[in-house]
Amino acid sequence: MRFFILLLIFSFQLAWSYTDPELDRLWNSLSDMTNPTLEDYRIIESYLRNADRPYLDSLRTTWESYHPRNLGDLNGRLEQRRNFKLVGPNGEAPVFEVHEMNVTEETKDRCILIYASYNSSYPRKLSNIVEELRERAFSGTVMIRIGGFPNLSEGGLQFCPFFGVWKNEFIKEALRMGFTKILHLDTSIHPLTNLNSVFESIENTGYYLLYSVDTSCNLGNHQHLTYLKKDGNNIPWLPGYIIGFNFTHPKVRALFYDWDYATKDFDHFNYFGSEEVIMSILAWQKGLSPTACYFHRVHNGAIAPPENRATTHYEFYFDASR
Repeated sequence: MRFFILLLIFSFQLAWSYTDPELDRLWNSLSDMTNPTLEDYRIIESYLRNADRPYLDSLRTTWESYHPRNLGDLNGRLEQRRNFKLVGPNGEAPVFEVHEMNVTEETKDRCILIYASYNSSYPRKLSNIVEELRERAFSGTVMIRIGGFPNLSEGGLQFCPFFGVWKNEFIKEALRMGFTKILHLDTSIHPLTNLNSVFESIENTGYYLLYSVDTSCNLGNHQHLTYLKKDGNNIPWLPGYIIGFNFTHPKVRALFYDWDYATKDFDHFNYFGSEEVIMSILAWQKGLSPTACYFHRVHNGAIAPPENRATTHYEFYFDASR
């Protein structure tokens, strides 16, 4: 089984072939794609900040088409992609840590992934979540990265310039290390419990896909649907804050690799939020209903449930500032 999964990883990465002259020059300037030095990461940061990066043009064009009255937000999102910090402000090297927390025979295949760039307060927010997991007696492994990029030995660095793809590559890295039940947490998501119920869902259904209670989702006019050939009305929106996979389930394994492939298909999917739209559509196509769990959103410093929801149990709350 593990050989089959690794073969899939290799095959899907070979299928990805975006390139341009700037990008070719960047990769040729690095000492080792699978073991980059601190100077290599600085070279990549300079590329992110100063290169033309023609693939960003389609992000701008699509945003202006869909959101012509909100160009200020567009500039902020583009700046995120220009100012992505792989090394610390004082030259700190990327951090990779594996934290084993109360691991048992039953929980040894559980892994939570948390990634933070070196921008602003993200390293601190990541550390807060790790401590919250300890306080709530989580049982399993927590794998973190601050800066750098995951899955280097399998060629993950080639996706470094493409914002958000670290999530896919980090999941592959955990899979390669032998974990089969893998949960990605954004740095804005904070656990309220030991997350046993979350991993029970991953065990029993094969996945954990959180339905957004804040976003009405009508994808009927979305350009992705032409490629996927499906009607987009009433497809549940699945935000990328929390995503869990059980790779022993064939249908869920197929969901992940279809999603990973499509998010790197820049001919069809290259604009803001595309990874969430793709996940929403593919899960709907495969008949994978959202996990029946909602999270609290922080309001004026207090934890409050979403309006008009009779839900009685929460595993997480959302606080992007903490």
